[in-house]
Amino acid sequence: MADPRGPSASGESGGAAAAILQIPGAPNAPGPGGDPARRAGVLNNRVFQFSFGMPFSSHVEADNVRHILTRRTQLRWPVQRELYVNGRILVLRLTAEDRALLQTAVDFCLEQISLVMWTLQNFVPHLFPQSQHRRGP
Repeated sequence: MADPRGPSASGESGGAAAAILQIPGAPNAPGPGGDPARRAGVLNNRVFQFSFGMPFSSHVEADNVRHILTRRTQLRWPVQRELYVNGRILVLRLTAEDRALLQTAVDFCLEQISLVMWTLQNFVPHLFPQSQHRRGP
């Protein structure tokens, strides 16, 4: 699989955001001795991952948003979060062993990203010059 930090996974092509769910490993492999009852335990070792890339007009803009989100997206459950800037792309990667917890973390982080973007576009227009046109004369 391609490196998620590369341009193809970060949403740089076409400017669209990318979301990737990854489930590594072989979940149907039998346990020791091939016992089907032991095979069910392998399902607990699945790791789910969500990656999201958001393009900005510059590295500085992406890094400003990363800095704000670093404090706003402190997760209190067993979900690992990576938030970094690659060029002008802000990348959020969440990893968890529980699909429901991952979905909750994804929802929370996307809500926070939306809130931060709305706030910056409406109250800090020097960071986002195009937002001045959206607010009207």
